Amino acid sequence: MTRVYPGFDLLRLLAAAGVVFSHAFLIMELTEAAEPLKAATGTILGLYAVMIFFILSGFLVTDSALRSQGVLDFAAKRARRLLPGFVAANLIVALVICPLFATEGAAAFLGQPASWEALGRVLLLQDPSLIFPGRVSFFPAEGEAAWVAWVANGVLWTIRIEITCYLVVGLLLLVGMVTRGAVLALVCAAVFATLTPAFYVSDYLNCLIYLGPSFAAGMALRLLLPEGHRADGRIAAASAAILGVLMLKMGGWHEVEGLLFPLFAAYPLIWFGQQERAGLGVFSRFGDPSYGIYLWGWPVQMLLRALVGPGWSGWAFAALSLPAAAAVGWLSWILVERRFLHRRPRGASYRVGTGVSPR
Repeated sequence: MTRVYPGFDLLRLLAAAGVVFSHAFLIMELTEAAEPLKAATGTILGLYAVMIFFILSGFLVTDSALRSQGVLDFAAKRARRLLPGFVAANLIVALVICPLFATEGAAAFLGQPASWEALGRVLLLQDPSLIFPGRVSFFPAEGEAAWVAWVANGVLWTIRIEITCYLVVGLLLLVGMVTRGAVLALVCAAVFATLTPAFYVSDYLNCLIYLGPSFAAGMALRLLLPEGHRADGRIAAASAAILGVLMLKMGGWHEVEGLLFPLFAAYPLIWFGQQERAGLGVFSRFGDPSYGIYLWGWPVQMLLRALVGPGWSGWAFAALSLPAAAAVGWLSWILVERRFLHRRPRGASYRVGTGVSPR
């Protein structure tokens, strides 16, 4: 039996667009103060979009584990999906784009061991961003936000968190514990870590604690929902409404959003993913450029900011940069990512197998 999720393509595209939209304000205005969700909830739309990515990833990666022929098969599938686009984007940005904006010239930048070390640390997941302080500057910037001009790609911090989540699923698969009991234990661990200040000891752990509950929520829905389950629109609407009220009205929302957002957003996302209304399936005809849009959004925006200069509003810059990021993301899919994947039939949506019964 197979469950079809034609809305997942659109959800992933919207999430990627949300990240690009949010960064338009920081990159153009050097502040997030005018970003709509930042003003309304204290958190930018881009972070909510990243949590959506992780909820969907937890759901789909868990399904991939259940359908894999062992941990090596699972690891190979995850590596083919994540690494080619990641490596290609970083190599091109660091070795082709950054030399154009090197403060001491392209030859000096490429000849400096520190440049190669920074690239290596990102590729080995040691650093959360591709940044060359003082050696690359995409545009003039002063004051507390001067660091923005040095960042060649500021979205990479989520990649090592995603890989950590893959490792957890792979370990559970290795020991035969991709089960309801195991995922409930993970959810409890995520809650405990979020509410325990002693765990917040590094940027890496802080990010893992923030995004881990979203991935765990996706895992939980994949394993806990019965086979053939059709998400109830009334429950989804009620959950979304509660989430909206909490985001806008709850005092201290920012401190617990990493827990409460996936708790109330996961079921509506699954409901939306199951919708077969005309028009949703059209997005799958273009493959899956969402990951490429996510990876390339920041570098594309930095290039555009260097070209057009200051003075634009975040809204106007978002309108300019979203189509450009979408075009480059689609090229990343066509030229790099899809070459490493087993091709989905044209027009096919996400199909989740239910032949494996999680214990």
